[in-house]
Amino acid sequence: MYFQKIEYFSEKELIRRIRRTPLRGSNIFPYKDCDIYIKTFRKKSASRIIRPCQFYYLKHNYETILMTINDIYCHGLDPYELNGFLRLHEENEKDDTIEIHDFLPPILEHTNIHGYLLCDGLHRVKNWIDDNSERYLDCLVIDDPSSPYYALPNPNGWSDVKECIKPPKVKKLYRFDNYRDYFKDFNIEFKNVSKERK
Repeated sequence: MYFQKIEYFSEKELIRRIRRTPLRGSNIFPYKDCDIYIKTFRKKSASRIIRPCQFYYLKHNYETILMTINDIYCHGLDPYELNGFLRLHEENEKDDTIEIHDFLPPILEHTNIHGYLLCDGLHRVKNWIDDNSERYLDCLVIDDPSSPYYALPNPNGWSDVKECIKPPKVKKLYRFDNYRDYFKDFNIEFKNVSKERK
């Protein structure tokens, strides 16, 4: 993995784009009027406070995020303390094309009922929790979205998150039968951020 160029975008621009993120296939913008901000977490409390909604992480994706993190460090940037987001221009060695990916802070939806639900960035947060260093982690927090996250937090937190080669049958505890209608489509405002695992 080699990033030919990395662009930095400010916290203000990150929040502006997040507000314009719709539910998939709709003109509903659940983050439009929310309080949105960067919150810095300490490792001692984060594994208790940040609540995963997924029962697995993919080994290949975990290894890929480690390579991404290392390459970002090589460009003199800290992937854990972004205070904004990065646009990664990756050189494809097979055909010499450039693939573009946006690298956002982990996204948390916050409510009084469920606390801080991890909506995007599970592999990175898992890596950060497992790492022995005492570095901090910047997350993007969205308070009380008008449309709730489509899954509930794991009953046993991070101990429920297991390494897998492929997605298991039970991926999350979905709130609704039509849970896909509640997906936030980050790729409207960003490039290649997240996708559903089949």
